[in-house]
Amino acid sequence: MAFHAASVYRLPYADGSFDAAFACAVLQHLAAPLAALNEIRRVLKPGRVIGIVDGSSTITFRYPTNPPLEAWDKLRALEREYNTGRSPDALQLHALLREGGFARTRASGNLATEAGRPAGSLEETRRIAQYHVMRLLGELGKLAVG
Repeated sequence: MAFHAASVYRLPYADGSFDAAFACAVLQHLAAPLAALNEIRRVLKPGRVIGIVDGSSTITFRYPTNPPLEAWDKLRALEREYNTGRSPDALQLHALLREGGFARTRASGNLATEAGRPAGSLEETRRIAQYHVMRLLGELGKLAVG
């Protein structure tokens, strides 16, 4: 097995090179997810399969909330729009796959956060909060201040 770095918009493989493709947390970060799906489909053999795990939901499950948390959510939406050049709305993956020429699609859902599964205890809530603090102290925080 070999790994290669390449642009998902221009994969360095011949048409129909692969039996399967897998994209994990990729499409949500792209300015042109449909173009990426078209390119992935190009390198797949006819009738083959693509698997996608994507965290593009903008839904926040949190209660209680407060003004700093609400400001954080707005900042995250602006970050996604800034990074991708498109609306921070959730990707319509089923529609994108259909538009990209994938004929048979199936979907399932799972709830998780950037830091792992949802918080269900005080310890898990602290873990997720620490993750968000690290992000605010990192590049996102610099962008927000800028």
